[in-house]
Amino acid sequence: MRSQFTKLFRNNKPYSWSYLNYSTKDFKGYYHWHRGCELLFVHQGKGTVVVDQQTYPLTAGMVFFFRPFQLHKIYAEVSELEPYERSTFHFDQEVFLTYMNHFSSFREMLLHMQYGISSKQAFPLKDQLHFITNACASFEYNRKQPTAAAENEQAVVFLLQILACLYEPTEKSEKRAPYSADTANYIEQAMLWIEQHYMEPFELDRLAQDIHISKSHLSRLFHKETGSSLTNYLTARRIQQACYLLQSTHLPTDQIGEMVGLFNVSYFIQAFKKTMGTTPHQYRLQLNGNDNS
Repeated sequence: MRSQFTKLFRNNKPYSWSYLNYSTKDFKGYYHWHRGCELLFVHQGKGTVVVDQQTYPLTAGMVFFFRPFQLHKIYAEVSELEPYERSTFHFDQEVFLTYMNHFSSFREMLLHMQYGISSKQAFPLKDQLHFITNACASFEYNRKQPTAAAENEQAVVFLLQILACLYEPTEKSEKRAPYSADTANYIEQAMLWIEQHYMEPFELDRLAQDIHISKSHLSRLFHKETGSSLTNYLTARRIQQACYLLQSTHLPTDQIGEMVGLFNVSYFIQAFKKTMGTTPHQYRLQLNGNDNS
């Protein structure tokens, strides 16, 4: 199982950019989260996006927004004939908001998206795919500027272009592309159940009984649509919460393990290290700038 908190913004830049990444095999994805915001632009492909206890279809023309520290996963069904092509824009929202004081509507929109006031995170923009593609290409061409300030301004212009595409009046109802009741309904119920019970010992029988489905059928559906198992998702959610508690509290490691449902401290440390690449103790030291490793 692979999941992680992804570090961003190298070389003191307030954003990171990946243009036209192309995959034709082995793209099962993994659960992860970021310190900043993320925009994912799908140029071509098909699959599933898992975020905030919901699933969305991944298709060409979709744009996804992920909030800071929000657990999510992209699962693409790829082949030589059906590749997955995407661009990603991660950015430090606090820096970009300072550039947007004269764009009040877009600034408010970004704040709502950042803090989850607007629940919409998937935007079907197939009709605007040509514009999105050109905006990404233009940003790739123009972003390398002689000064950091000029480069940041290019990034802000790009973000404003994308927000203009995503903008909707607040009174307009938010709709997302539906899945059949036999897939998304059960998958999202399972993720919601985990959100309510991840701090307890996990019982697949109890989960299946509570959402009225056989455990074998649920396991098959979850793996088919997300590319991973229920236990992988559960572990990722537990480790994400453990990272939050290590950062925001002074609670001892064993107590944090118990609070996220991993009651054996040795197993908690092992699971944390497998996911994050370091122990809970070292992770906390790194957060405080006291890494002596």
